[in-house]
Amino acid sequence: MYDKVTNELTAKSEAFTIPLLNVYSDDVWIQLDSSSSYLPYIANRISNKNFKGAYNVHFKGAKHLSLTDLPLFSPILANLLQGGKADIDKYYAIETQNELILRFFDYALKNQGQFAPKATY
Repeated sequence: MYDKVTNELTAKSEAFTIPLLNVYSDDVWIQLDSSSSYLPYIANRISNKNFKGAYNVHFKGAKHLSLTDLPLFSPILANLLQGGKADIDKYYAIETQNELILRFFDYALKNQGQFAPKATY
């Protein structure tokens, strides 16, 4: 939620009522497990009671831009922007993400099938 007074984003203190799929790279996944309360993703913690219905998946070996198609068409730029090459295969990352998101949308929006993703890919 955006606070116009402080010009900051803050987490709502009420539970999400719509299905939510969070996809994380290594950098953010590590932050979710940190004990610090001054992290940008603190509200996304899996232990957050407001996220009880959320699905959380982690792409091991992924850097932030691994979760986009940039490494497919400009790997040099992706590596430059994210501080090095990711350990995850770029094709595996994008194809697996596409499959997950499609299954999630089929389940959440069309009420088709089941959605039970693994925690880590």
